[in-house]
Amino acid sequence: MYHKVNILLIARFLQLITIVLLTVGGVFAQTCTGSLGDPVVNVAFGTGSGFTSLPTAASGASTTYNNVSSVCPNDGNYSVTNSTSGCFGNSWFTLTEDHTPGDVNVRMAIYNASYTVGEFYRQTVSGLCGSTTYEFAAWMANILTSTACSSAGIDPNLTFRIASLSGTLLGSYSTGNIAESNTLTWKQYGFVFTTPASQTQVILKIINNAPGGCGNDLALDDITFRPCGPTISVNANPVFVKAAQ
Repeated sequence: MYHKVNILLIARFLQLITIVLLTVGGVFAQTCTGSLGDPVVNVAFGTGSGFTSLPTAASGASTTYNNVSSVCPNDGNYSVTNSTSGCFGNSWFTLTEDHTPGDVNVRMAIYNASYTVGEFYRQTVSGLCGSTTYEFAAWMANILTSTACSSAGIDPNLTFRIASLSGTLLGSYSTGNIAESNTLTWKQYGFVFTTPASQTQVILKIINNAPGGCGNDLALDDITFRPCGPTISVNANPVFVKAAQ
């Protein structure tokens, strides 16, 4: 009996620590490790051949970058397309699909970062629940090859920000430098955030920190903002009931 009580006390203590960590500050540089709910925001950039723009692909979204109809946008520009090829003397990887293997004619955003800090993505989200944990995340790939720019290319470096409508910063997360690799590599970046008790609207931003120049070229896909709850598990242990004598 004493052993069982100790286990219960330890379990409750760990649960309390988890609650405190999720509510104090409300921000962690990691994606959700529990159960994800249906997305409040899900920007997949649409399907089809040819080009489109961020506001067309995601209603209410915006960017400070110039939209162009090119698979190889220059500095300060972006395109929303389903492929890239032969860009800048093959210093970029060739992309034949977005981050999800097997997708056909599914678009992504290709950014050639500006020499000044800019917003890759901005969107106002309404109808949120207060005191609720959400995950803000996106899939990204450094599209510069490892040998381009004399193997000294500028690495993309982004910040995810969540702010109130008045501009008060509620949470942020930095990706750090997203280094080049020998093969095209998609990774998911993001963090979990708990809304203040009365917060039902927020502004989501993904901001470029690194300068333009040779490098800082990025593919962006599947931007999501969705509830993050505790892990759901099923107890498969059998229950034995003693038969009446």
